[in-house]
Amino acid sequence: MSGRGWVVGLAWTGLTASAFGQNASAGPHFDSGRLRFGTDTFAAYVINGTDTSLNGYVITSLETNGARLTRTYSEVGQIISTEDTIVDRRDDFRPLAHSTHSPYYVAWIAFDSAAVTGWQRLPNGDSVVVRVALPFPMYNAASFDLIVRASPLQDRFEVSLPGFRTGPNSIVTMRGRVTGAEAVDGHDCWVFKGDNANTPVTFWIDKQSAALRRQLIQFRVDMFHLLTAVPPTLVFITPAEQAGLVIGPTSLRHPNFGFSAPLPHGLTSDTALQRQSLRGIAGHPNLYAWVLADSARASIIIIEVYKGFPGTLRALQRFALELSSGFKTNPSWEMLVDSTYWEEGRREALLTAHARNGNYVSSRCVPSPENRRPLLLVCMQTVSPDQHAFDRVRTGLVVAGPPSQKP
Repeated sequence: MSGRGWVVGLAWTGLTASAFGQNASAGPHFDSGRLRFGTDTFAAYVINGTDTSLNGYVITSLETNGARLTRTYSEVGQIISTEDTIVDRRDDFRPLAHSTHSPYYVAWIAFDSAAVTGWQRLPNGDSVVVRVALPFPMYNAASFDLIVRASPLQDRFEVSLPGFRTGPNSIVTMRGRVTGAEAVDGHDCWVFKGDNANTPVTFWIDKQSAALRRQLIQFRVDMFHLLTAVPPTLVFITPAEQAGLVIGPTSLRHPNFGFSAPLPHGLTSDTALQRQSLRGIAGHPNLYAWVLADSARASIIIIEVYKGFPGTLRALQRFALELSSGFKTNPSWEMLVDSTYWEEGRREALLTAHARNGNYVSSRCVPSPENRRPLLLVCMQTVSPDQHAFDRVRTGLVVAGPPSQKP
């Protein structure tokens, strides 16, 4: 399974004849005809110790165009989205091209028999040339699950693969074998366990269709990334909730979501800036934002709601990390405040960054009380040349529980 984010370029490449129990002249045996073409949707979970949280969902599509196999892999996380396009030769899985795009990483590479060439854009905005000599044969790292699924799986099937790992652009050794069979959601599956440069990975592969039913990657002793073939029940912010913000002369409130905050004089809805903000969270049906600004757009307030917030410290820390990462990797910004609190009576994430042009961006994110379902995370972000101009707005943000039910 390809993709950025948690799944960073699975780099399994090259098949040895001995791995398939054949003589050297026979060569590897995979057949793309075993694969099912079309689109699959997966739920993506992060398991961190005893905390399991939905990180988003993955949509992967496999198509054929004559001699080519093209796979697109889109991971829509709770905060950011990534997309990969992988092109291989259909007859022998030799790689042709791979592009990847996310808010923090963009790359394009092409393969030939001797090298991988291309470019990648670093988090600081710099672009670097990629050129690495490769042994022959070579396969795309991100196509490892396809290669295994197209192989003649059986008990004690084993592979040992040298591979090119994208990102660090290095060649590593990877191994794996079929360890048994298990049922996943009523489907009889082969269980294939291996490691990718000492990162353990497990695939559950349908015996009949060769579909990937489940995938587990272990990054630490207590940290895993899990894909399941059962899509999550998505939480959507409805059109009525999108239209539910009430803006008064001195305050704003949202009766459905239960939050309110003081509002300084002179700020009104800015539909153009709001459209721009919504484009940044497109593909996240559980996120929505409202934008207010003064007439000169020198001062801006952004209110963002995350519906279906997991309601844990780790989830708040993960949200805060994504919120701050763009500032931390940009030399034009200086981080002044980056704090998360999860205590009785105080649960919030705070951020303040100072731009070289003089503007200050400050944010306060507050989770809803636990008796509100689904849980919410409400963020009040302000932009102003005066660091303390909107302190009262952010500190005045209150997220209430549901209305009490009177007998």
